[in-house]
Amino acid sequence: HDARHRAAFATALGLLGDERGVTAMRGVLRRQDSIYDACAAAMSLGAQRALDALPELVEAVGSADRPELVRACAVSAVGRILDDGGDVPPIARLLAPHNHLLPLDALVLAREIQERR
Repeated sequence: HDARHRAAFATALGLLGDERGVTAMRGVLRRQDSIYDACAAAMSLGAQRALDALPELVEAVGSADRPELVRACAVSAVGRILDDGGDVPPIARLLAPHNHLLPLDALVLAREIQERR
């Protein structure tokens, strides 16, 4: 099977609530095999609201070595994970030009939002 099939299977597992899908997508995002795979992984993690994947997603957002498309997919995923209808404006800080968001800041924000739920 090629990477797209693996991504589709992992996404399906995640959407069915099987933790193996989230684990697989986190690995894909860390490996940085291709833009396509990294974006698919990020979007899958966002769709699954995989809170445990925030470290990988935040790293992708803050990494100047990542392609802009991957960073944009990661921003979208972080927003989806943390969005509960009222917390989108703080997430918008990730999109600010020349933002040098420290990963720790994003994790603190994620914890604060999670604790309010």
